[in-house]
Amino acid sequence: MLLWVTIPLLTVSAIALYDTQSYANKTANELFDQTLAGSTIAIAERVVVTENGELDVDIPYIALDLLTSAAHNRIFYRINDENGDMITGYKELVLSDNPVNEIFYSSNQNIVFFDGKFRESAIRLASYSGIAIGPERSHKFEVILAETTQARIVLSNDILISTGIRLSILMVTALVFVWIGIMFGLKPLSHLQQAIGRRSLEDLRPITHKVPQEVETLISGINHFMKRLDNSLISLRNFTSNAEHQIKTPLSVVKMNIYLANSATSAAEKQKYFDIANRAINDCERILSQFILLAKVENESADKSGLAFDLVAVIKNNIERESAEAFKNKIDLGFENQLGREIANLVGNKTLFDEMLHNLIHNIFIHGVNCTIATIYLYEDAEFYCLAIEDDGIGVVSDQYEIILDRFVQGNNPLSLGSGLGLSITAEIMQIFGGSIKLSRATRSEQMSNNHQKGFSVELKFKKIPL
Repeated sequence: MLLWVTIPLLTVSAIALYDTQSYANKTANELFDQTLAGSTIAIAERVVVTENGELDVDIPYIALDLLTSAAHNRIFYRINDENGDMITGYKELVLSDNPVNEIFYSSNQNIVFFDGKFRESAIRLASYSGIAIGPERSHKFEVILAETTQARIVLSNDILISTGIRLSILMVTALVFVWIGIMFGLKPLSHLQQAIGRRSLEDLRPITHKVPQEVETLISGINHFMKRLDNSLISLRNFTSNAEHQIKTPLSVVKMNIYLANSATSAAEKQKYFDIANRAINDCERILSQFILLAKVENESADKSGLAFDLVAVIKNNIERESAEAFKNKIDLGFENQLGREIANLVGNKTLFDEMLHNLIHNIFIHGVNCTIATIYLYEDAEFYCLAIEDDGIGVVSDQYEIILDRFVQGNNPLSLGSGLGLSITAEIMQIFGGSIKLSRATRSEQMSNNHQKGFSVELKFKKIPL
């Protein structure tokens, strides 16, 4: 974390130093250009016209001494007449083509500055064009004054070094305070780590320790994950326990009948025992399927989020999927849509709803003794979608409507097979959807005309949720 703070600070400091270097060079040039300009004007003021009409100059060496007093600068000068011929100075001293600065002195008489090189040394040149008035006429002249740049470089470096020291102190101070802040800020996380380390492997309770505000979202996400993990582990333990308890019986039946089949003397007797074993294997397969669905329900019970799906489409898919099994059991399986439209959106877990509907239809095949007609009705009122599955079988005694919604509880029908999980799974899925389940005898005429049998009705209500 400290590294991520140090890198931006170093980047900003580097940019600041680069900008300071440009500013330092500019400041040094402006300061020394003023001095150089003053010395140039002082020399120009000493240019005169002699009696014979020629230009002459008396160099004021105090102006040159002012320039050479800083950092051992060296001074070079040249004075030219109006024809460009040198009057005095250094003959090799010439101006470059590109001026770098200009200082206003008088009307149309500015001092222009150039960068150049003289005798292997970097120099700064000032050029001033003036006029000397003689007895007969005026004479134009040019003063070129140059100095080496050691003093400018020294001043620029001093500014840069001073700024660099201040930035270093500021950065070190900032890092120290950041480090202290991190240590105090993360101290609660250290306590949290110790508290979690003391927990057992089975302890998945939510973390309730006080933590910095910046990590509250992280802790909330961890708590949500731990809750889902705990639900998954509970589902796994329940699945293992239930499977172990419920599968023992059909497996024992299979084992016993295979043994009896091997001991049988006739083919018919062998086949009888194999048929019993085969039915026990089918029971075992169905029980496992219901346990898997039950585990899904328990795992999803803490998460009620979902997407919208079409009730009508799911019902039609299940009718089509179960039609072959219904024909095999001589049951007329149908669907009656009383909504007046082909789309009815519901929000939730589509997979669980599909499994629940499949489970209810399959229950008719197993428990619907003497059943010939089974119909799914879909209708609505102001607040709910209602789905009713009715058959014309022998039904269930009304006293048992409540208890058969519990796990592993079956009705009083001695001919029905099953594990007692079907309706309990349906009830738990309805809780996830925030709906309700109601059991009763058949209420439609189609299911009440089968030799005065009670029939059986499962009504599911789903609250409409605006999309």
